[in-house]
Amino acid sequence: MKPHTLQRITLITALQVAMGLAWAQTPAPPKDNVQQGIEQSIQQLPKSKAKPLANIDVLGLDKAESIDRLSGIEIQSPFLQDEIQKYWAASLGKRVSAEELQNFNGWLFDASRRLGFLSYAQTDVKKSDGGSTLVVKIFRPKINAVRVIANDANLLQRYGALITQRFEQDFKVNMPVDTLGLDQRLDSASYDLPIELDATIRAVGPELIDLVVSINAAPTRLGKVLDSVVQLNSYGLKQYGVPQVMGSLVIGGHEPKASLSLVAQKSQGIQYGRTEYESALEGSQTRWRIWGAGSNSRNILGGQATSLGYSGELGVGITRIHDGLRDFVFKQHVELSARRGHSTLESTGQQTSRVHDNQFRVRITADNEKLTRDASRAEFTYILGNYSYLFNQLQMETGPYAKIELNLRDQKSWNQEGSIYSLFKFKGQLTSARLDSYNQMSLGGIGGVRAYTSVDGTGDDGAVASLELNRRLSNGIVVGGFYDAGLIKLKNPALGTEALKKYYLQALGVQLSGSYQRALYSLTLAKGLGGYSTWTSYNIESTPNNWRLVGALTYLF
Repeated sequence: MKPHTLQRITLITALQVAMGLAWAQTPAPPKDNVQQGIEQSIQQLPKSKAKPLANIDVLGLDKAESIDRLSGIEIQSPFLQDEIQKYWAASLGKRVSAEELQNFNGWLFDASRRLGFLSYAQTDVKKSDGGSTLVVKIFRPKINAVRVIANDANLLQRYGALITQRFEQDFKVNMPVDTLGLDQRLDSASYDLPIELDATIRAVGPELIDLVVSINAAPTRLGKVLDSVVQLNSYGLKQYGVPQVMGSLVIGGHEPKASLSLVAQKSQGIQYGRTEYESALEGSQTRWRIWGAGSNSRNILGGQATSLGYSGELGVGITRIHDGLRDFVFKQHVELSARRGHSTLESTGQQTSRVHDNQFRVRITADNEKLTRDASRAEFTYILGNYSYLFNQLQMETGPYAKIELNLRDQKSWNQEGSIYSLFKFKGQLTSARLDSYNQMSLGGIGGVRAYTSVDGTGDDGAVASLELNRRLSNGIVVGGFYDAGLIKLKNPALGTEALKKYYLQALGVQLSGSYQRALYSLTLAKGLGGYSTWTSYNIESTPNNWRLVGALTYLF
Protein backbone atom coordinates (compact mmCIF):
# COMPACT_ATOMS: atom_id res chain seq x y z
CA MET A 1 0.00 0.00 0.00
CA LYS A 2 1.34 3.42 -0.94
CA PRO A 3 2.33 5.74 1.93
CA HIS A 4 -0.47 8.20 1.33
CA THR A 5 -3.21 5.59 0.90
CA LEU A 6 -4.34 5.71 4.53
CA GLN A 7 -4.92 9.47 4.31
CA ARG A 8 -6.77 9.24 1.01
CA ILE A 9 -9.05 6.39 2.04
CA THR A 10 -10.74 8.39 4.79
CA LEU A 11 -11.78 11.23 2.47
CA ILE A 12 -12.73 8.99 -0.43
CA THR A 13 -14.84 6.69 1.73
CA ALA A 14 -16.64 9.52 3.49
CA LEU A 15 -17.65 10.99 0.14
CA GLN A 16 -18.63 7.73 -1.52
CA VAL A 17 -20.54 6.24 1.39
CA ALA A 18 -22.38 9.50 1.95
CA MET A 19 -23.49 9.47 -1.68
CA GLY A 20 -24.52 5.80 -1.42
CA LEU A 21 -22.09 4.72 -4.13
CA ALA A 22 -20.31 1.36 -4.43
CA TRP A 23 -18.96 -1.00 -7.02
CA ALA A 24 -19.38 -4.72 -7.35
CA GLN A 25 -17.99 -7.94 -8.65
CA THR A 26 -17.74 -11.34 -7.07
CA PRO A 27 -16.26 -14.77 -7.73
CA ALA A 28 -17.90 -18.05 -6.87
CA PRO A 29 -18.96 -17.96 -3.20
CA PRO A 30 -15.97 -18.71 -0.94
CA LYS A 31 -16.41 -22.11 0.63
CA ASP A 32 -14.62 -21.15 3.85
CA ASN A 33 -16.50 -17.92 4.46
CA VAL A 34 -18.61 -18.69 7.53
CA GLN A 35 -18.00 -15.50 9.50
CA GLN A 36 -20.46 -13.36 7.52
CA GLY A 37 -23.31 -15.74 8.32
CA ILE A 38 -22.33 -16.07 11.98
CA GLU A 39 -22.21 -12.31 12.54
CA GLN A 40 -25.53 -11.71 10.76
CA SER A 41 -27.23 -14.44 12.80
CA ILE A 42 -25.92 -13.04 16.11
CA GLN A 43 -27.19 -9.56 15.22
CA GLN A 44 -30.73 -10.96 14.90
CA LEU A 45 -30.85 -12.08 18.55
CA PRO A 46 -33.21 -9.83 20.55
CA LYS A 47 -31.77 -7.13 22.82
CA SER A 48 -33.38 -5.91 26.02
CA LYS A 49 -34.52 -2.29 26.44
CA ALA A 50 -34.55 -0.21 29.58
CA LYS A 51 -37.75 1.35 30.84
CA PRO A 52 -37.96 5.12 31.45
CA LEU A 53 -36.39 5.83 34.80
CA ALA A 54 -37.82 9.22 35.80
CA ASN A 55 -40.96 9.42 37.95
CA ILE A 56 -43.28 12.43 37.69
CA ASP A 57 -45.43 13.76 40.53
CA VAL A 58 -49.07 14.34 39.58
CA LEU A 59 -48.74 18.11 40.12
CA GLY A 60 -52.31 18.29 41.46
CA LEU A 61 -53.86 17.04 38.23
CA ASP A 62 -56.27 14.73 40.04
CA LYS A 63 -58.66 17.68 40.36
CA ALA A 64 -61.26 17.81 37.58
CA GLU A 65 -64.99 18.48 37.16
CA SER A 66 -67.41 16.87 34.75
CA ILE A 67 -68.92 18.61 31.69
CA ASP A 68 -72.61 18.07 30.82
CA ARG A 69 -72.12 18.82 27.11
CA LEU A 70 -68.78 19.61 25.46
CA SER A 71 -69.34 22.27 22.81
CA GLY A 72 -65.75 23.28 22.01
CA ILE A 73 -62.06 23.31 22.88
CA GLU A 74 -60.01 26.44 23.55
CA ILE A 75 -56.25 25.88 23.74
CA GLN A 76 -54.21 28.68 25.27
CA SER A 77 -50.81 27.35 24.21
CA PRO A 78 -48.78 26.83 21.02
CA PHE A 79 -47.92 23.26 22.09
CA LEU A 80 -49.78 20.15 20.88
CA GLN A 81 -52.75 22.07 19.46
CA ASP A 82 -53.56 19.64 16.64
CA GLU A 83 -53.09 16.62 18.89
CA ILE A 84 -55.41 18.00 21.58
CA GLN A 85 -58.13 18.88 19.04
CA LYS A 86 -57.97 15.33 17.64
CA TYR A 87 -58.10 13.87 21.16
CA TRP A 88 -61.42 15.59 21.96
CA ALA A 89 -62.99 15.47 18.47
CA ALA A 90 -65.08 12.37 19.20
CA SER A 91 -66.38 13.86 22.49
CA LEU A 92 -67.86 17.08 21.06
CA GLY A 93 -71.58 17.31 21.81
CA LYS A 94 -71.32 14.64 24.52
CA ARG A 95 -70.99 14.50 28.29
CA VAL A 96 -67.41 14.36 29.64
CA SER A 97 -66.84 12.86 33.09
CA ALA A 98 -64.24 13.99 35.63
CA GLU A 99 -62.46 10.68 35.09
CA GLU A 100 -62.18 11.38 31.35
CA LEU A 101 -60.59 14.75 32.11
CA GLN A 102 -58.08 13.05 34.41
CA ASN A 103 -57.32 10.57 31.63
CA PHE A 104 -56.68 13.53 29.33
CA ASN A 105 -54.09 14.89 31.76
CA GLY A 106 -52.35 11.51 31.78
CA TRP A 107 -52.42 11.37 27.98
CA LEU A 108 -50.89 14.85 27.79
CA PHE A 109 -48.08 13.74 30.09
CA ASP A 110 -47.30 10.81 27.80
CA ALA A 111 -47.60 12.85 24.59
CA SER A 112 -45.32 15.62 25.83
CA ARG A 113 -42.85 13.08 27.17
CA ARG A 114 -42.61 11.43 23.77
CA LEU A 115 -41.89 14.85 22.27
CA GLY A 116 -39.21 15.24 24.89
CA PHE A 117 -40.25 18.13 27.15
CA LEU A 118 -42.37 17.83 30.27
CA SER A 119 -45.72 19.61 29.95
CA TYR A 120 -48.95 19.48 31.93
CA ALA A 121 -52.41 20.95 31.45
CA GLN A 122 -54.58 23.15 33.62
CA THR A 123 -58.23 22.91 32.57
CA ASP A 124 -61.19 25.23 33.15
CA VAL A 125 -64.77 25.04 31.96
CA LYS A 126 -66.65 27.97 30.37
CA LYS A 127 -70.38 27.28 30.59
CA SER A 128 -73.01 28.66 28.20
CA ASP A 129 -76.55 27.86 27.07
CA GLY A 130 -75.32 25.73 24.17
CA GLY A 131 -72.86 23.70 26.25
CA SER A 132 -69.46 24.09 27.83
CA THR A 133 -66.09 24.98 26.37
CA LEU A 134 -63.05 23.20 27.76
CA VAL A 135 -60.21 25.69 28.21
CA VAL A 136 -56.80 24.03 28.16
CA LYS A 137 -53.71 25.89 29.28
CA ILE A 138 -50.44 24.01 28.91
CA PHE A 139 -47.52 24.68 31.21
CA ARG A 140 -43.96 23.75 30.38
CA PRO A 141 -42.29 24.01 33.82
CA LYS A 142 -38.67 24.98 34.30
CA ILE A 143 -36.05 23.61 36.63
CA ASN A 144 -35.85 25.30 40.03
CA ALA A 145 -33.00 23.11 41.36
CA VAL A 146 -31.20 19.80 40.84
CA ARG A 147 -30.87 17.87 44.10
CA VAL A 148 -28.97 14.61 44.59
CA ILE A 149 -30.00 12.46 47.56
CA ALA A 150 -29.17 9.00 48.94
CA ASN A 151 -30.32 6.87 51.87
CA ASP A 152 -26.69 5.86 52.44
CA ALA A 153 -24.56 8.80 53.58
CA ASN A 154 -21.39 7.08 52.32
CA LEU A 155 -22.82 6.83 48.80
CA LEU A 156 -23.79 10.49 48.85
CA GLN A 157 -20.35 11.55 50.06
CA ARG A 158 -18.55 9.39 47.49
CA TYR A 159 -20.66 10.00 44.38
CA GLY A 160 -22.94 12.98 45.10
CA ALA A 161 -20.67 15.69 43.68
CA LEU A 162 -19.82 13.61 40.58
CA ILE A 163 -23.47 12.86 39.79
CA THR A 164 -24.40 16.52 40.31
CA GLN A 165 -21.64 17.55 37.90
CA ARG A 166 -22.79 15.07 35.24
CA PHE A 167 -26.42 16.20 35.48
CA GLU A 168 -25.73 19.92 35.52
CA GLN A 169 -24.13 19.64 32.08
CA ASP A 170 -27.63 19.34 30.59
CA PHE A 171 -30.08 20.25 33.36
CA LYS A 172 -29.56 23.83 34.46
CA VAL A 173 -31.75 26.17 36.50
CA ASN A 174 -34.51 27.89 34.45
CA MET A 175 -34.31 25.31 31.66
CA PRO A 176 -37.39 23.26 30.61
CA VAL A 177 -37.30 19.61 31.60
CA ASP A 178 -35.96 17.49 28.72
CA THR A 179 -37.52 14.12 29.61
CA LEU A 180 -35.80 12.30 26.74
CA GLY A 181 -32.45 13.62 27.89
CA LEU A 182 -33.27 12.82 31.52
CA ASP A 183 -33.82 9.12 30.94
CA GLN A 184 -30.63 8.96 28.86
CA ARG A 185 -28.63 10.82 31.52
CA LEU A 186 -29.94 8.58 34.31
CA ASP A 187 -28.70 5.58 32.35
CA SER A 188 -25.32 6.97 31.25
CA ALA A 189 -24.35 8.93 34.39
CA SER A 190 -23.88 5.67 36.32
CA TYR A 191 -22.31 3.77 33.39
CA ASP A 192 -18.97 3.36 35.20
CA LEU A 193 -20.16 3.48 38.83
CA PRO A 194 -21.41 0.75 41.23
CA ILE A 195 -24.69 2.61 41.74
CA GLU A 196 -28.14 2.92 40.22
CA LEU A 197 -30.01 6.18 39.70
CA ASP A 198 -33.64 7.15 39.57
CA ALA A 199 -35.25 10.55 39.59
CA THR A 200 -38.45 12.32 40.53
CA ILE A 201 -39.70 15.51 38.90
CA ARG A 202 -41.36 17.29 41.81
CA ALA A 203 -43.54 20.41 41.52
CA VAL A 204 -42.56 23.32 43.78
CA GLY A 205 -44.72 25.95 42.05
CA PRO A 206 -47.12 26.42 39.13
CA GLU A 207 -44.27 26.48 36.62
CA LEU A 208 -41.28 25.30 38.65
CA ILE A 209 -40.00 21.82 39.44
CA ASP A 210 -37.15 20.29 41.40
CA LEU A 211 -35.23 17.47 39.76
CA VAL A 212 -34.48 15.02 42.59
CA VAL A 213 -31.90 12.35 41.69
CA SER A 214 -31.67 9.37 44.05
CA ILE A 215 -28.48 7.30 44.43
CA ASN A 216 -28.83 3.63 45.35
CA ALA A 217 -26.18 0.95 45.63
CA ALA A 218 -26.20 -1.37 42.62
CA PRO A 219 -26.94 -4.96 43.65
CA THR A 220 -24.21 -7.57 43.66
CA ARG A 221 -24.62 -9.78 40.59
CA LEU A 222 -21.68 -12.21 40.84
CA GLY A 223 -22.72 -15.50 39.24
CA LYS A 224 -26.30 -14.37 38.64
CA VAL A 225 -27.86 -15.06 35.23
CA LEU A 226 -28.83 -11.64 33.87
CA ASP A 227 -30.09 -12.60 30.43
CA SER A 228 -30.39 -15.77 28.37
CA VAL A 229 -31.76 -16.52 24.91
CA VAL A 230 -32.01 -19.65 22.76
CA GLN A 231 -32.92 -19.55 19.07
CA LEU A 232 -33.57 -22.12 16.35
CA ASN A 233 -33.40 -20.64 12.83
CA SER A 234 -32.95 -21.52 9.17
CA TYR A 235 -30.38 -18.83 8.32
CA GLY A 236 -27.63 -21.37 7.54
CA LEU A 237 -26.00 -22.47 4.28
CA LYS A 238 -26.56 -25.74 2.42
CA GLN A 239 -22.84 -26.53 2.52
CA TYR A 240 -22.80 -26.31 6.35
CA GLY A 241 -26.41 -27.13 7.25
CA VAL A 242 -29.41 -24.81 6.99
CA PRO A 243 -30.86 -25.36 10.50
CA GLN A 244 -28.92 -23.57 13.24
CA VAL A 245 -29.17 -23.43 17.02
CA MET A 246 -27.92 -20.29 18.73
CA GLY A 247 -27.67 -19.31 22.36
CA SER A 248 -26.72 -16.25 24.40
CA LEU A 249 -26.03 -16.08 28.15
CA VAL A 250 -25.04 -13.09 30.31
CA ILE A 251 -23.77 -13.66 33.87
CA GLY A 252 -22.95 -11.06 36.51
CA GLY A 253 -19.28 -10.40 37.26
CA HIS A 254 -17.04 -9.43 40.19
CA GLU A 255 -18.42 -5.88 40.52
CA PRO A 256 -21.95 -4.55 39.90
CA LYS A 257 -21.29 -3.36 36.32
CA ALA A 258 -19.18 -6.38 35.32
CA SER A 259 -20.60 -9.18 33.17
CA LEU A 260 -19.56 -12.34 31.35
CA SER A 261 -21.24 -12.82 27.95
CA LEU A 262 -21.32 -16.17 26.18
CA VAL A 263 -22.57 -16.71 22.61
CA ALA A 264 -22.66 -20.03 20.76
CA GLN A 265 -23.88 -21.27 17.38
CA LYS A 266 -24.19 -24.85 16.16
CA SER A 267 -25.18 -26.31 12.82
CA GLN A 268 -24.27 -29.59 11.18
CA GLY A 269 -21.02 -28.19 9.79
CA ILE A 270 -20.24 -25.19 12.04
CA GLN A 271 -19.41 -24.75 15.70
CA TYR A 272 -18.85 -21.21 16.95
CA GLY A 273 -18.32 -19.73 20.39
CA ARG A 274 -17.47 -16.32 21.82
CA THR A 275 -16.69 -15.27 25.40
CA GLU A 276 -16.44 -11.64 26.53
CA TYR A 277 -15.84 -10.11 29.96
CA GLU A 278 -16.64 -6.45 30.61
CA SER A 279 -16.07 -4.28 33.66
CA ALA A 280 -16.16 -0.60 34.61
CA LEU A 281 -13.27 1.79 35.24
CA GLU A 282 -14.77 3.86 38.05
CA GLY A 283 -14.86 7.62 37.60
CA SER A 284 -13.82 7.60 33.93
CA GLN A 285 -17.18 6.91 32.18
CA THR A 286 -15.33 3.96 30.63
CA ARG A 287 -15.62 0.19 30.58
CA TRP A 288 -12.93 -2.28 29.49
CA ARG A 289 -13.44 -5.71 27.98
CA ILE A 290 -11.54 -8.74 26.77
CA TRP A 291 -12.84 -11.44 24.47
CA GLY A 292 -12.02 -14.62 22.67
CA ALA A 293 -13.85 -16.31 19.80
CA GLY A 294 -13.36 -19.43 17.74
CA SER A 295 -15.09 -21.41 15.00
CA ASN A 296 -14.69 -24.78 13.31
CA SER A 297 -16.31 -25.54 9.97
CA ARG A 298 -16.71 -28.55 7.71
CA ASN A 299 -18.44 -28.80 4.33
CA ILE A 300 -21.14 -31.43 4.91
CA LEU A 301 -21.58 -32.17 1.19
CA GLY A 302 -18.51 -34.40 1.25
CA GLY A 303 -16.06 -35.34 -1.51
CA GLN A 304 -12.28 -35.50 -1.69
CA ALA A 305 -12.04 -31.70 -1.74
CA THR A 306 -13.88 -31.36 1.57
CA SER A 307 -12.06 -28.83 3.70
CA LEU A 308 -11.91 -28.16 7.42
CA GLY A 309 -11.65 -24.58 8.59
CA TYR A 310 -10.65 -22.96 11.86
CA SER A 311 -10.59 -19.35 12.97
CA GLY A 312 -9.72 -17.91 16.37
CA GLU A 313 -9.57 -14.34 17.69
CA LEU A 314 -8.42 -12.64 20.89
CA GLY A 315 -9.05 -8.99 21.64
CA VAL A 316 -9.11 -6.18 24.19
CA GLY A 317 -11.01 -2.92 24.09
CA ILE A 318 -12.44 0.04 25.96
CA THR A 319 -15.73 1.89 25.55
CA ARG A 320 -16.17 5.44 26.81
CA ILE A 321 -19.27 7.60 26.95
CA HIS A 322 -18.17 10.79 25.24
CA ASP A 323 -21.32 12.89 25.43
CA GLY A 324 -25.09 12.91 25.07
CA LEU A 325 -27.69 14.92 23.19
CA ARG A 326 -31.25 14.54 24.41
CA ASP A 327 -31.96 10.77 24.23
CA PHE A 328 -28.83 10.04 22.15
CA VAL A 329 -25.65 8.80 23.77
CA PHE A 330 -22.28 9.10 22.00
CA LYS A 331 -19.66 6.43 22.65
CA GLN A 332 -16.06 5.87 21.58
CA HIS A 333 -14.75 2.31 21.23
CA VAL A 334 -11.07 1.41 20.81
CA GLU A 335 -10.08 -2.22 20.17
CA LEU A 336 -7.00 -4.35 19.47
CA SER A 337 -7.39 -7.88 18.12
CA ALA A 338 -5.33 -10.75 16.76
CA ARG A 339 -6.87 -13.43 14.52
CA ARG A 340 -5.46 -16.69 13.23
CA GLY A 341 -7.21 -18.86 10.67
CA HIS A 342 -6.37 -21.84 8.48
CA SER A 343 -8.01 -24.58 6.40
CA THR A 344 -6.95 -28.12 5.53
CA LEU A 345 -8.13 -30.95 3.28
CA GLU A 346 -10.08 -33.48 5.33
CA SER A 347 -8.81 -36.42 3.28
CA THR A 348 -5.06 -35.72 3.56
CA GLY A 349 -4.67 -33.11 6.28
CA GLN A 350 -2.77 -30.91 3.84
CA GLN A 351 -2.95 -27.22 4.66
CA THR A 352 -4.71 -25.23 1.95
CA SER A 353 -4.65 -21.71 3.40
CA ARG A 354 -3.55 -19.68 6.44
CA VAL A 355 -4.12 -16.09 7.54
CA HIS A 356 -2.58 -14.12 10.42
CA ASP A 357 -4.40 -10.81 10.88
CA ASN A 358 -3.98 -8.05 13.49
CA GLN A 359 -6.28 -5.03 13.78
CA PHE A 360 -6.60 -1.68 15.55
CA ARG A 361 -10.19 -0.38 15.47
CA VAL A 362 -11.73 2.95 16.41
CA ARG A 363 -15.52 3.03 16.41
CA ILE A 364 -17.80 5.98 17.15
CA THR A 365 -21.48 5.34 17.83
CA ALA A 366 -24.54 7.51 18.42
CA ASP A 367 -27.81 5.84 19.37
CA ASN A 368 -30.97 6.02 21.45
CA GLU A 369 -31.82 2.32 21.11
CA LYS A 370 -31.96 1.55 24.82
CA LEU A 371 -34.74 3.94 25.79
CA THR A 372 -36.70 5.00 22.72
CA ARG A 373 -39.44 3.27 20.71
CA ASP A 374 -38.42 4.98 17.47
CA ALA A 375 -34.74 4.16 17.80
CA SER A 376 -31.88 5.34 15.61
CA ARG A 377 -28.23 4.35 15.45
CA ALA A 378 -25.19 5.57 13.53
CA GLU A 379 -21.87 3.73 13.69
CA PHE A 380 -18.60 4.75 12.03
CA THR A 381 -15.55 2.46 12.24
CA TYR A 382 -11.97 3.04 11.11
CA ILE A 383 -9.76 -0.04 10.98
CA LEU A 384 -6.00 -0.32 10.52
CA GLY A 385 -4.93 -3.90 9.94
CA ASN A 386 -1.86 -5.90 9.10
CA TYR A 387 -1.58 -9.31 7.45
CA SER A 388 1.57 -10.63 9.10
CA TYR A 389 1.40 -14.03 7.37
CA LEU A 390 -0.50 -15.37 4.35
CA PHE A 391 -0.36 -18.83 2.79
CA ASN A 392 -2.04 -19.68 -0.51
CA GLN A 393 -3.83 -16.32 -0.68
CA LEU A 394 -2.67 -15.43 -4.18
CA GLN A 395 -4.79 -12.31 -4.64
CA MET A 396 -3.72 -10.74 -1.35
CA GLU A 397 -0.50 -9.20 -0.07
CA THR A 398 1.10 -9.26 3.35
CA GLY A 399 1.39 -5.91 5.08
CA PRO A 400 -0.90 -3.11 6.23
CA TYR A 401 -4.38 -2.28 5.01
CA ALA A 402 -7.20 0.05 6.05
CA LYS A 403 -10.96 -0.22 6.08
CA ILE A 404 -13.81 2.18 6.84
CA GLU A 405 -17.32 1.01 7.74
CA LEU A 406 -20.58 2.92 8.13
CA ASN A 407 -23.77 1.47 9.61
CA LEU A 408 -27.07 3.34 9.94
CA ARG A 409 -30.44 2.33 11.35
CA ASP A 410 -33.58 4.45 11.82
CA GLN A 411 -37.11 3.53 12.88
CA LYS A 412 -40.04 5.94 12.51
CA SER A 413 -43.65 5.58 13.66
CA TRP A 414 -46.35 6.91 11.36
CA ASN A 415 -49.21 7.02 13.85
CA GLN A 416 -49.58 7.94 17.50
CA GLU A 417 -49.81 4.35 18.71
CA GLY A 418 -46.67 3.33 16.84
CA SER A 419 -48.52 0.45 15.18
CA ILE A 420 -47.43 1.58 11.69
CA TYR A 421 -43.70 2.13 11.39
CA SER A 422 -40.88 2.11 8.87
CA LEU A 423 -37.32 0.88 9.30
CA PHE A 424 -34.31 1.98 7.25
CA LYS A 425 -30.95 0.18 7.43
CA PHE A 426 -27.67 0.86 5.66
CA LYS A 427 -24.20 -0.63 5.83
CA GLY A 428 -21.19 0.06 3.67
CA GLN A 429 -17.44 -0.24 3.62
CA LEU A 430 -14.42 0.91 1.62
CA THR A 431 -11.02 -0.77 1.79
CA SER A 432 -7.48 -0.04 0.67
CA ALA A 433 -6.65 -3.55 -0.57
CA ARG A 434 -8.00 -7.01 -1.37
CA LEU A 435 -9.02 -8.65 1.92
CA ASP A 436 -9.78 -12.17 3.06
CA SER A 437 -13.37 -13.39 3.46
CA TYR A 438 -13.42 -12.56 7.19
CA ASN A 439 -12.92 -8.85 6.45
CA GLN A 440 -15.00 -8.68 3.29
CA MET A 441 -18.59 -7.53 3.07
CA SER A 442 -21.55 -9.64 2.00
CA LEU A 443 -24.67 -8.25 0.33
CA GLY A 444 -26.80 -11.32 1.03
CA GLY A 445 -28.04 -12.87 4.24
CA ILE A 446 -30.68 -12.07 6.81
CA GLY A 447 -29.00 -8.70 7.49
CA GLY A 448 -28.72 -7.70 3.82
CA VAL A 449 -30.51 -8.62 0.58
CA ARG A 450 -32.73 -11.30 2.06
CA ALA A 451 -33.41 -13.27 -1.12
CA TYR A 452 -29.76 -14.42 -1.03
CA THR A 453 -27.38 -15.97 1.48
CA SER A 454 -24.38 -14.63 3.36
CA VAL A 455 -21.98 -15.94 0.67
CA ASP A 456 -23.73 -14.08 -2.14
CA GLY A 457 -22.38 -10.71 -3.19
CA THR A 458 -19.09 -10.85 -1.27
CA GLY A 459 -16.43 -8.23 -1.92
CA ASP A 460 -14.21 -5.52 -0.51
CA ASP A 461 -16.01 -2.26 -1.34
CA GLY A 462 -19.78 -2.08 -1.20
CA ALA A 463 -23.01 -0.89 0.32
CA VAL A 464 -26.43 -2.38 1.03
CA ALA A 465 -29.65 -0.71 2.16
CA SER A 466 -33.06 -1.94 3.28
CA LEU A 467 -36.41 -0.18 3.66
CA GLU A 468 -39.28 -1.80 5.55
CA LEU A 469 -42.89 -0.79 6.22
CA ASN A 470 -44.56 -2.73 9.04
CA ARG A 471 -47.96 -2.87 10.74
CA ARG A 472 -48.51 -4.16 14.28
CA LEU A 473 -51.96 -5.75 14.51
CA SER A 474 -54.22 -5.66 17.56
CA ASN A 475 -53.17 -9.21 18.52
CA GLY A 476 -49.48 -8.20 18.59
CA ILE A 477 -48.50 -9.83 15.29
CA VAL A 478 -46.36 -7.65 13.01
CA VAL A 479 -46.70 -7.91 9.22
CA GLY A 480 -44.75 -5.93 6.66
CA GLY A 481 -42.96 -5.65 3.37
CA PHE A 482 -39.43 -4.65 2.43
CA TYR A 483 -37.06 -3.76 -0.38
CA ASP A 484 -33.32 -4.58 -0.18
CA ALA A 485 -30.60 -3.51 -2.62
CA GLY A 486 -26.82 -3.39 -2.65
CA LEU A 487 -23.65 -3.10 -4.75
CA ILE A 488 -20.26 -4.76 -4.28
CA LYS A 489 -16.75 -4.83 -5.76
CA LEU A 490 -13.62 -6.93 -5.33
CA LYS A 491 -10.19 -5.30 -5.27
CA ASN A 492 -7.29 -6.59 -7.37
CA PRO A 493 -8.75 -9.38 -9.55
CA ALA A 494 -6.56 -12.43 -10.12
CA LEU A 495 -3.53 -11.96 -12.38
CA GLY A 496 -4.36 -12.50 -16.04
CA THR A 497 -8.09 -12.06 -15.58
CA GLU A 498 -10.27 -9.16 -16.61
CA ALA A 499 -11.87 -7.10 -13.90
CA LEU A 500 -15.59 -7.78 -13.69
CA LYS A 501 -17.97 -4.87 -13.95
CA LYS A 502 -19.93 -3.66 -10.99
CA TYR A 503 -23.20 -5.40 -10.25
CA TYR A 504 -25.97 -5.32 -7.70
CA LEU A 505 -28.37 -7.60 -5.85
CA GLN A 506 -31.89 -6.58 -4.93
CA ALA A 507 -35.03 -8.17 -3.56
CA LEU A 508 -38.63 -7.60 -2.51
CA GLY A 509 -40.23 -9.50 0.33
CA VAL A 510 -42.77 -9.85 3.10
CA GLN A 511 -42.31 -10.73 6.75
CA LEU A 512 -44.30 -11.74 9.80
CA SER A 513 -43.32 -11.81 13.46
CA GLY A 514 -44.96 -12.11 16.84
CA SER A 515 -44.67 -13.44 20.36
CA TYR A 516 -46.40 -15.78 22.77
CA GLN A 517 -45.47 -15.40 26.42
CA ARG A 518 -41.64 -15.70 26.41
CA ALA A 519 -41.38 -17.09 22.87
CA LEU A 520 -40.76 -15.01 19.72
CA TYR A 521 -41.22 -16.14 16.13
CA SER A 522 -40.49 -14.67 12.71
CA LEU A 523 -40.90 -15.67 9.07
CA THR A 524 -39.41 -13.92 6.03
CA LEU A 525 -40.08 -14.58 2.32
CA ALA A 526 -38.01 -12.72 -0.29
CA LYS A 527 -37.73 -12.77 -4.09
CA GLY A 528 -34.63 -11.61 -5.96
CA LEU A 529 -35.01 -8.97 -8.68
CA GLY A 530 -32.85 -7.83 -11.58
CA GLY A 531 -30.69 -10.93 -11.90
CA TYR A 532 -27.29 -11.94 -10.51
CA SER A 533 -24.77 -11.09 -13.22
CA THR A 534 -21.77 -12.95 -11.80
CA TRP A 535 -23.61 -16.11 -10.76
CA THR A 536 -21.97 -19.41 -11.76
CA SER A 537 -22.97 -23.04 -11.42
CA TYR A 538 -20.47 -23.38 -8.55
CA ASN A 539 -22.91 -21.44 -6.40
CA ILE A 540 -25.07 -24.10 -4.74
CA GLU A 541 -26.69 -21.67 -2.30
CA SER A 542 -28.65 -19.39 -4.64
CA THR A 543 -29.77 -18.78 -8.21
CA PRO A 544 -30.47 -15.51 -10.05
CA ASN A 545 -33.76 -13.95 -8.88
CA ASN A 546 -33.74 -16.42 -6.03
CA TRP A 547 -36.68 -17.21 -3.75
CA ARG A 548 -35.72 -17.58 -0.08
CA LEU A 549 -37.85 -18.45 2.94
CA VAL A 550 -36.29 -18.29 6.41
CA GLY A 551 -37.70 -18.45 9.90
CA ALA A 552 -36.65 -18.24 13.53
CA LEU A 553 -38.07 -19.34 16.87
CA THR A 554 -36.61 -17.65 19.95
CA TYR A 555 -37.16 -18.29 23.66
CA LEU A 556 -36.28 -15.71 26.32
CA PHE A 557 -35.46 -17.19 29.72
